[in-house]
Amino acid sequence: MEYIITIQRYYRNYRCKKKIKKFTKLPSDIWNMILDKIVTQSDLDITINRIFLKRLVLMLWTPPFKKIKFKLRTLNFISSNPFYFTRTTCIISQVLCHRLLQHSSRHTCTLYINSFLEKFLKHNLLY
Repeated sequence: MEYIITIQRYYRNYRCKKKIKKFTKLPSDIWNMILDKIVTQSDLDITINRIFLKRLVLMLWTPPFKKIKFKLRTLNFISSNPFYFTRTTCIISQVLCHRLLQHSSRHTCTLYINSFLEKFLKHNLLY
């Protein structure tokens, strides 16, 4: 099985290099436009954003302290890497933080949630 994965990886690498060689012959302004398009939104980023957005919406509709560790881990990931997510995902995660703060009675959870909000504030993404 490992051999198959290795062969597939090398083949994908070969195909990618072949395409890049083809595109490098283009003028620089067109090449830069292509690179910008590739870098700005890859399919993987869009998929990850959709998954986390769906997860956050489901978390908003659950009771505040049901699966709290899962919620805190998700919020930690989003607040640590906010530039990989859309504005909507960041806003919903902040709404979830505020909702958890309103219903929190545990001091440690309050501290965690405040740290997530501070991370958003540090990145100037607090809405």
